[in-house]
Amino acid sequence: MKKLARRSLVLFLFAALVVVLLWFQGLLFRHEPDVVAVPGPQPVDAARALGRVERVELARVQVHPGFVEASDEVAVAARVLASVLAVPVREGDPVSAGQELVVLDDRDARAQLAQVQAGREAAEAQALQAELAFQRAQRLLDSEALTTGEWESARAARDAAQAQEERAARAVDEASVALSWFRLSAPFAGRVLEREVEPGQLATPGRALVTVYREEQLRFSVAVPEERAAELVVGAEFALEFDRLPARTARLARVLPPADARTGTVTLHLELPPSTDLRPGLLGRLQLVVGRRTALVVPRTAVERVGQVERVQLVRDGRVVPVTVRTGKAQGDALEVLSGLEAGEEVLLP
Repeated sequence: MKKLARRSLVLFLFAALVVVLLWFQGLLFRHEPDVVAVPGPQPVDAARALGRVERVELARVQVHPGFVEASDEVAVAARVLASVLAVPVREGDPVSAGQELVVLDDRDARAQLAQVQAGREAAEAQALQAELAFQRAQRLLDSEALTTGEWESARAARDAAQAQEERAARAVDEASVALSWFRLSAPFAGRVLEREVEPGQLATPGRALVTVYREEQLRFSVAVPEERAAELVVGAEFALEFDRLPARTARLARVLPPADARTGTVTLHLELPPSTDLRPGLLGRLQLVVGRRTALVVPRTAVERVGQVERVQLVRDGRVVPVTVRTGKAQGDALEVLSGLEAGEEVLLP
C-alpha cells in the first residue's frame, strides 16, 4: 500500500513538472494577441505636387585636387646683420605700399651716420676756408703781389677741399641709405603671406623675414595626367570647387612644359578672378569634363533623409509607397539617383 502511495506521489510530481515546463515554454495557457490589420499604402492626395524620375545626359567629370597660390609674392629680406626689434604685422594682415613690416636695431648705423655728418661739416668748413684763401690769392695775383706758383698752390688747395667736401657728402648719402635698410617696408599694397621672424631673433643678409602678396593676383595650381593636359587649350575656362565656399570658374593661363616622370602629370596654372574669400594655400578641386554619360535624376526636394537613410515617397498605382534610394551628386535642382528608382516613375514633392 505504501509503495502504491509513493508511486502515485512520484507520478503526480512528474506530471506537475511537465505542466510547469510547458507553461514556461508558452504551450499551455498562452494568450493569443488580437489580430491587427496592417494599414496598406495611402492613396495619393490629388492636391499634392508630383515629380518625375528622368533619364538625362550628364557630363563625365574627373576631379583633380589643387591649391591656391599667389601669382605675385615678394619676400622682404634683410640686407644687414642686426637684431629684430619689432614685427608689427602677422599672417593675413592687409598692408599698404610703404607700410613698415620689420624694424631692426639701427644704433650702429645711426652712429655711423652721425660720424660722417660731422666729417661733412668739417669738410665744408675746410672747403670754405680754401675758397676764401683762393679768392685772396686771386686778388693778390691781379695786383701783381703774388707769384703764379703761389696762386696755383691756392687753387689746388681749394680744389682738394671741394673734392673732400663732395666725398663727405657722398658718405652721408651712403650712410643714410644704409640706415634705411634697418626699416623694411611693403613694396606694394597687399596682404601678409608669411611672417618668418620674431622680435629678438637675428636677421642675416638675404634671409626672408616677411612675405607679402597681391590679393588680386591669385592662381590655382593643379596637376593633371599628361594625356589630359595635351587636350587642354590655354584660355579655356574650367569649374573649381572649394569646401564651404561658392564654386567659380577660372581661365587656363599656362601649361607648364615639364612633366613629372614619377607621376606622369603636368602642372596647370589657372587665373582666379579677384575675390575676398580665397587665400594662398586653400585646397580646391578642378572639375575636368572628359565625356558624357546618362543618369537618372529626381527633384532634390523629393528626397528625405532620416539619419543615414535616404528615401522618397513613390507613387505607384495611385498610392504612396516609401522607397529607400541611394543618391549621387547634385545636378542643379535635382539629385542623381544611383539605385531604388526607374525612369518615368513619379514621386511626391513636399
